[in-house]
Amino acid sequence: MELEDALFKWVGTQSTVTAFIGGAPQPVRFHKLKIPQGGKMPAMVQQRSGTGRQTLQCGVDGAVAVQLQIDTYAKDWATMAACSRAFARALRPGDVTYPIWMGDGDSPSVAVKVKAATLENEFDLDDPEPGLCRRTQLWTFWIFEP
Repeated sequence: MELEDALFKWVGTQSTVTAFIGGAPQPVRFHKLKIPQGGKMPAMVQQRSGTGRQTLQCGVDGAVAVQLQIDTYAKDWATMAACSRAFARALRPGDVTYPIWMGDGDSPSVAVKVKAATLENEFDLDDPEPGLCRRTQLWTFWIFEP
């Protein structure tokens, strides 16, 4: 399972985040690469911006650093800020005891084992064309690759 799919499933279980971007029985508005045409707000978009594998003298370690860009969009700044803050808190060490499984269980065939998640940077942008506020968060997820 890819980290993006596992993170999507995990986000759907986080009530502090789904309070903003929808949850069952409605679709969760946590998309890959772009928001579908006519999509509702607020919404979040994830995209992979890099992957690094550790190579040791004895071979490949199995730990992989995946950089994800998470963009939070909303019609107003306060909603955008609250939604992105809820996402960051849901992954904050101390609130989450790492490692954790994201996905449908605790097996590499249906889930991803996340060793750590670190918010490296975040910044706000204005998207004037659609009239939306956006916060970009740059994350590094350390995962175990089977």
